[in-house]
Amino acid sequence: MLFQAHSTGFSSGEPGQIGLFRARLIRLMTLVILMAGLLGCAKPFNPNPPRSGLIEQMLASDVLLLGELHDQPLHHRQRLEWIGELSERRPLAIVMEQLDARMQPALDAERAVESEVTETIGARARRIAQAAGFDFKGWTWAFYRPVIELALQRGLPIHAGNLSREEAMQIARGQSHRLAERPPVGWTDAVQEELNQSIVDGHCGLLPATMIAPMALAQRARDAQIAEVAVRAAADGRLAVVIAGNGHVRRDYGIPIHLADLRPGARVLTVGLIERGGEDQSKLFDAVWSAPPLQREDPCAALRKRFARAEPGGR
Repeated sequence: MLFQAHSTGFSSGEPGQIGLFRARLIRLMTLVILMAGLLGCAKPFNPNPPRSGLIEQMLASDVLLLGELHDQPLHHRQRLEWIGELSERRPLAIVMEQLDARMQPALDAERAVESEVTETIGARARRIAQAAGFDFKGWTWAFYRPVIELALQRGLPIHAGNLSREEAMQIARGQSHRLAERPPVGWTDAVQEELNQSIVDGHCGLLPATMIAPMALAQRARDAQIAEVAVRAAADGRLAVVIAGNGHVRRDYGIPIHLADLRPGARVLTVGLIERGGEDQSKLFDAVWSAPPLQREDPCAALRKRFARAEPGGR
């Protein structure tokens, strides 16, 4: 899923093999714009924290950021369990990275439509997600459907959190956008370098140097968008629960640094959902929940093949 190809309207405007190579490289940029989380954030580190203490910390927050490895079923199951328990104890709102913030009016309109007697809650959830720009090819619907169904059953607000694909691509191409105009307060050269390095690592060191900065800018803008939506979701005293990839919820360059700029003093708790084994990344999150690792094909092998096809003379 992380490396699913998507079409793009980019055109290099350059003749011959160089132009073809450049066009193929730009198409590869779309992979990062559409990636729900960087591969670099998938490095697990710690065992699970005590359940009771973590739930109490969640309840005491203004914004709760719950990460994921997008293809890990146990992450989605555990997160749904938390949301269900939290919703029984405090009013909350759901903010989803997987939905297009520009489509919030369409989401609200579809939700306001009275469901027919014959429409199942699953069908209604799908209809609402489709209106909000959910990419059924890029995301595993079975992982996110239960969250929307729970929101419908319990009357929880659903907020579309992310930049649209088109906006993110425009930022990466150098077009102006208000979310790309300036970094948040507290953004340093060291933070920028960490984001850049995560993009490099997440793409197995294969990216041309010229692609790193625009990808980093698009990623920063996406986090800024989700942070803005989270602030609105928490404005009425609800607990804003953000569902996003681990790369978005990490404290060093993710959504939390934007929240600190937008709403100083807000109580923000970020939980990384990771897999056991690997290096210690305990500084990236306030807490972690770990699952046994899945058996996966090497994503770097797939990416090497894509870059090989993009090179002059490649097939």
